[in-house]
Formats: sequence, C-alpha cells, structure tokens
Amino acid sequence: MEDFANNAVRDIAVQCAAQSAKTQTVMNCACWAIAEDPGPAMWVTATKDELRDFLRDRLTPTFETCRPVKERMAEPTLTGFAFDGMPFYAGWSGSKARLQSKPIRYVFADEVRNYAPGRLEMLLKRTRSFWNSRRFLISTPGTKGDAMDTAYRAGDQRLWHFECPACGRLQPLAFEQLKWDSNDTTKPEGKWRFDALADTIRFECVSCGHRIKDTPVDRRGPGTAADKSPSESAARTRGCEGRTGRTLGHWRFRTPQRRRSVEG
Repeated sequence: MEDFANNAVRDIAVQCAAQSAKTQTVMNCACWAIAEDPGPAMWVTATKDELRDFLRDRLTPTFETCRPVKERMAEPTLTGFAFDGMPFYAGWSGSKARLQSKPIRYVFADEVRNYAPGRLEMLLKRTRSFWNSRRFLISTPGTKGDAMDTAYRAGDQRLWHFECPACGRLQPLAFEQLKWDSNDTTKPEGKWRFDALADTIRFECVSCGHRIKDTPVDRRGPGTAADKSPSESAARTRGCEGRTGRTLGHWRFRTPQRRRSVEG
C-alpha cells in the first residue's frame, strides 16, 4: 500500500492464492486514492454478473464505512460512483465500450486471468493521459504466458519472507517446510483421520527446526520483502489451496526505470 502512494511506481501486479485478502487490500488502496489523491478511476471485473455482485456486496459497503470516502461520496451513478473531484467507473472485460471510452488515472483490474484475450491491453491504454497513473492488476494464477503471468514476470518477482519466532531467520513460506505426522493416531489402518492430522500440521524453520503452528499470534509475526529497494518493491508468497495441491501467490511491484528478478 505504501508503494501505491509512490508516483515512482506505476504498475503493480499481484498473483496470490484465493482468499488471501488481495481484493480487500486493493479496495483499501482505492479508498486512499479517493481521500488523499483523487483522479479518474475504474474497477474492472471479468464478467458483468461478477461486477454487479462485487459492487453490491463488497465495494459499496467498503466505501460507505470509510469515513473520509463517505464524506466525498455523491449519489451512485449508472456506471459506478461519483466523488468530489473523482469519477469512479465500473466495468467488465466483456464490454469494449466501457474499456475504451474514458481516460483513467487509476485502474483496478480484478481476476485478470479470466479476461478475454487482448482486453487487459485495451484497458491499460486508458492511462496514457496521466504521467502519475497507477495500474493495479490482481488475480489468482492462471496459465504460463497469459496476460497476468506476463505482467508478473515483467517485474522483479520479489519473494516475501517471514521471521522465525525462535531464531529470527528470514525465510519464504515454502510448501516443503509444511510438516505433519503419519502414525497410528493420524493414519490408523492406512486411512487418514483428518481431525487428528490437523493437530499435527506445522511449519518447520529451515534453520533451527522450530515448529510453528497456525495460530493468530504466529500470524501477526513480522515479515519483509527480500532485497527491497526504495524505487521498486515486490513480494511473492506461497499459499496452500485445499488439500490436493498448492497455489503460488506473487506480489510484484515494478517501475518503468528498473526491472530485475529476485528470488531471495
């Protein structure tokens, strides 16, 4: 969110696991823009139905419960919202007219992996009129080489690290360090007892082997982006999605001036 307020950063691409607060984070950035640095904005979803539900269930309640934003809000329009000095449009990737019609400073592109081919490029052209534009792309990962993957790989691909509460070692959330017990209690007669298994699941520090349980206290632990520099910041997190696999989550921020890859 600090990088969103930095005019040296133009493009932000975020790929991460589902239900990881990525959309809420972007809505917070939208609230900041409305209250602190207004300019024409547009939120774009993949489909019209998704847009309708999102505006009703998430974006409108967020705007109405944020006092500085609420104070600037006028009556909702047919195409989005109106704020003092700032139109906030809403559209979906299937509507060429919505994506082509207006110059936009702030673009919030949601679930980009589901956009039709070429629609993201069409949307990003709307920002050419603003030297201080911001294009925020968020999505769960799609396929290699799609528009979202390309945007992510254009940046520094920074890897997010957290600090072990025992030894202080900074390390990524690697799936390989997620451990559990396989014994007569968790897997009697060769069949998993998931209630017993859940009690044994932990993350083991790569340095000291400290066992970290998934508790609210541990979730509040410190973290940092590897190799962070003032002009560009990014982090990549690895998250687990369901029991059958894992989803890589990527946080990437880049500037036109500098591009590099960082694994940490």
